[in-house]
Amino acid sequence: MVNSKSYLNSAKLIALLSAVGFTVEAYDFFAVGIISTQIWPHLFDGSSSSALALSVLAYSTILVGRPAGGVMFGHLSDKLGRKWSMFWTLTLSGFAMLMIAIMPPIGIIGLEAIAAFRFIQGFGLGGDGGSSWTLTYEYSRRFDKAPIFLAGLLSTASLGILLGVLGIFLSESLETRIFLTDYGWRILIGLGAVAFALTIFFRYKVMESPDFTKLTEARELTTSPIREAIHKARRKLVFLTLIATYYPTVLTFAVYPFAVEYYSKVVGEKVVTLTFMGFALLAILFTLAGGALTTLIGWRGVLFLSILGSVVTLPLLLIHSLTGFIVFPVASIGWGP
Repeated sequence: MVNSKSYLNSAKLIALLSAVGFTVEAYDFFAVGIISTQIWPHLFDGSSSSALALSVLAYSTILVGRPAGGVMFGHLSDKLGRKWSMFWTLTLSGFAMLMIAIMPPIGIIGLEAIAAFRFIQGFGLGGDGGSSWTLTYEYSRRFDKAPIFLAGLLSTASLGILLGVLGIFLSESLETRIFLTDYGWRILIGLGAVAFALTIFFRYKVMESPDFTKLTEARELTTSPIREAIHKARRKLVFLTLIATYYPTVLTFAVYPFAVEYYSKVVGEKVVTLTFMGFALLAILFTLAGGALTTLIGWRGVLFLSILGSVVTLPLLLIHSLTGFIVFPVASIGWGP
C-alpha cells in the first residue's frame, strides 16, 4: 500500500480534472438538447420541419461519436498512456464546441456542419470518460478510496445538469428570450469550450498512471488491448457496459431534454426549472451516498439496490410524472460506484 502524500494529492487533482469532462458533458447534453429543438431550426432554416429534424440529428450525432471514441481512445490509452488520452480527448471536444459556438447562420449547411462537429465532440468525450475514469481509479485504489473518488466523479454529471438548467434559465431571463436566441446559446456552448481549454493546460502537467508506468518500465504492454480484453473478459465487458450505460441513457432519453418542452406547457416553466434543480441536487447527494455505502456492503449490494429502486420508479418517468424527477434519483441511489 502506498502512503505517499504526493500520490494522494495527485489522485485528488486528477479526480478534479476528470470531473470537468463529466460536468461539461452533462451540461452540454441538457443545454444543447433544448437549443437544438427551440433555436437551431429557426436560426438556420426558418421553421421548416426538415430544419427541426436536422437539428435533432445534429444534436444526436454526439451519441454516435461517443462509443466510437471510447473504443479508439480506450485502445490508445492502453498503448500510449492515460495522460496522453486525457489531453487529446478534451482537445478534440473543446475544438468542436468552439466551432459550434461561432457557427454563422448559413442555413442547412450550418446544421450539417454542427452535426459533424457534434460527432467530433462525442468522439472526444467518449474517449475522455474511459481515460479519466481509469486514471482516477488507478490512483485512488492505492488508498482504498476508489468508491468515494468514483462516486464523486459520477456525481459531477448531475452537477452538469444543474448548471445546464441554470444556464438556460438565466439566458431566458436576461432582458428577453431574444438574447438566448441570438447570443445566449453561443455563450452557453462557448463556456464549455473555455472550461475544456483551461483543463487541458492542467491535464498536461499531471503524472501518468503508476500502473501504466510500471507496465511500460517492465515492457509488459499488450500489443492489442481490445483483443485481449474481449478474449479474457467478454461476459464482464457486456454486463458492465449495460450496467454503466443504463442510468445515463434513461436520463438522456426519458428525462431530458425533450421532456422539458412538455412539462413547461403543462405545469409552467418555473416549476419545471425548480424540479430539475431539485432532481440534480438529489442525484448528487445520493450518488455520493452510494459511494460511501459501497465501502460497507460492496458494489454488488449497492448495484442491487439501484436496480431494484430504478425498476420500481422508472414508470414514473416514462409517464412524464414530475414526482418521477425526484423519486428516480433517490431510488437509484449511487448508480455507478
